[in-house]
Amino acid sequence: IDSFNRGDHQDVAACMDKVIAIIRVLVQYGGVAAGKLAMQLHGIDVGDPRRPLRPMTSEQKRVALDAFRAADFI
Repeated sequence: IDSFNRGDHQDVAACMDKVIAIIRVLVQYGGVAAGKLAMQLHGIDVGDPRRPLRPMTSEQKRVALDAFRAADFI
């Protein structure tokens, strides 16, 4: 918000690129399952999604973690 208020459009675009990368992970793996992984990364263990939703596999978690790191989410 500060960048926007200052008119720093390059920083706003860079921040939006990070947000878009995080949203892509949420969409790719399902908002609930990937959202729960994101919460776990910040110390909030909420367990796996309830049925009929499926939890992420170990491989999916690894790929999602890499994507979160690339977006500076963790």
